[in-house]
Amino acid sequence: MKEEPSLAFETELVAISGVSHVIGVDEVGRGCLAGDVFSGAVCFRSKVYSSHESAQEIYKSHPWLRAIKDSKLLTRMARKYLYGELTGRLDVEQLGADVAFSLGRASSAEIDQINILQATFLSMARAIVGLLMQPFMKATTPDDVIAVIVDGKLPLSPFAWVKAWEEVGISDPPKLLSKPKIKADASCLSVAVASVLAKEARDIYAETLLESAYPGYGFAKHKGYGTKAHLQALNKLGPTHVHRYSFSPVARLKNQSL
Repeated sequence: MKEEPSLAFETELVAISGVSHVIGVDEVGRGCLAGDVFSGAVCFRSKVYSSHESAQEIYKSHPWLRAIKDSKLLTRMARKYLYGELTGRLDVEQLGADVAFSLGRASSAEIDQINILQATFLSMARAIVGLLMQPFMKATTPDDVIAVIVDGKLPLSPFAWVKAWEEVGISDPPKLLSKPKIKADASCLSVAVASVLAKEARDIYAETLLESAYPGYGFAKHKGYGTKAHLQALNKLGPTHVHRYSFSPVARLKNQSL
């Protein structure tokens, strides 16, 4: 039987001395040729981890969470429904008693400037900072430890962590404990929820903002990924301001036009 996302890893981390929050993060759009890279950040409240029974209570309060899994395994209809439950249909204060969430992003210009890996980390760090700055979150101090579960092999960049806090005027941020975990979006509930949040938010961004601003490129369909149709539009119309000039298919077209 295929493993379903759970709070097991989050529960291990919240027990570490000094850890005040455990946050799951995931990104979407890293491989696109155009547009921002998005990240979602999700944090379940400490009371959820106090016992197995308490962890099960969140499913009673929010039964839609049982349908959460890695966003790549969900149909678009299912993802839209879950995104709506998370961001709109539930009372925010009621939801905030159990789980907090936020989105972060980094632009195509930032991707070209600092590279896609560091820009992805920056979008993750911005999502985390946005989450921790919410008024109903417990205030953090420089002595607090924020445990971050990152989907994949690499830990969150300290550069991105410091920069994201500096952007909100904080030069002495809480400590970062980054925990990379392969396929965390399939095993950790916080990361799985973050995956759905980021994936649907970026799809909406591509279908609305990018599609309307740059007609003819087909952003509503390919979302900025390097599909055959996207490459054909690039060859015909040329790259836009939201294309990533550090990515070889776009860079090649730019060089040809010089």
